[in-house]
Amino acid sequence: MPRAPKQPRGFEPSDSADPTPWIPAEREYAVALRQGKLVCRNASGKTLASVPSWLKESDQAQRLLALSDWLDEHAL
Repeated sequence: MPRAPKQPRGFEPSDSADPTPWIPAEREYAVALRQGKLVCRNASGKTLASVPSWLKESDQAQRLLALSDWLDEHAL
């Protein structure tokens, strides 16, 4: 039986019920916004309780945080 093509890291859901759109980040981690808060998961797909400081400072995380701020400023 043929195998499905492998998806790039960060785009495969860790849980099929998880609708979070993950953005690949450094060290095979992924970041996302949930209810306006930055969250991350490690290379094995586990969502971490807190975001490591080195990851908070990454370009991807900073862009998501800027987006969250912009959305808050423009909320109806």
